[in-house]
Amino acid sequence: MKKFFVCLFIIAIFGSFVFTIGWTQIKIKPDTFGIVISKLHGIDSEIAQKGKFTFHKDFLLPSNARLIQFKNKPFFTEKTVSGSLPSADIYAGNSLYDFSYSFTFEIEAHAEPEDIRNLMIKNLISDQESFDKYMEINLQAVAQETAAYYLSRASEDPLFMPESITIVDIYKKCRFNEKYPDFQIDVIALKNSKIPDYELYRNIRNRTLPEINITNESQDSSSEDESEMENYTGDELL
Repeated sequence: MKKFFVCLFIIAIFGSFVFTIGWTQIKIKPDTFGIVISKLHGIDSEIAQKGKFTFHKDFLLPSNARLIQFKNKPFFTEKTVSGSLPSADIYAGNSLYDFSYSFTFEIEAHAEPEDIRNLMIKNLISDQESFDKYMEINLQAVAQETAAYYLSRASEDPLFMPESITIVDIYKKCRFNEKYPDFQIDVIALKNSKIPDYELYRNIRNRTLPEINITNESQDSSSEDESEMENYTGDELL
């Protein structure tokens, strides 16, 4: 009987050890979730999260599986988009006119655990660091598209105010839900902005373009005359 209890105790200890190794939930840090990758089965379909029991038998084989943890928090970033209208320096000349633009956005976005798992399957990310880089690149594109939309509206309406545009308007016009299906944009806040005077820009451009064309035509004519003189040998007088 004593041997029986000893064997039962050993089995219980071994079972507890095996259970602890495969019990993925206890390996998760606060405010994170985990995705298990094993050499035998690849990316596991079950995501390890706090408050949800998860057991992965892949951990029972030494060095077979690893747990990749991701922050279960929104992603925040600040992006600035700046530049000048086409040929702005030429049209401004030596004047104090400034046809540059600048927009600074504060953006908040998040990705669901299932979305992050899909990004890993697509081999677009591999861990938290690569996910952060992925978000930085894509949210820079979001900022640029939003700035382009603001400039388009400003070129059409001299009284346009960027602050009047809601995130719903931006979503509809820029179709972010179609272009970026792997994450959701929660906030696009315009921190500060600088919009060029489109009406003044057009007036100066319309006045300057004909002058530039005349100058170019004059230069082309002079070049043709010089070319003819270089090719002249005097045979025409004979």
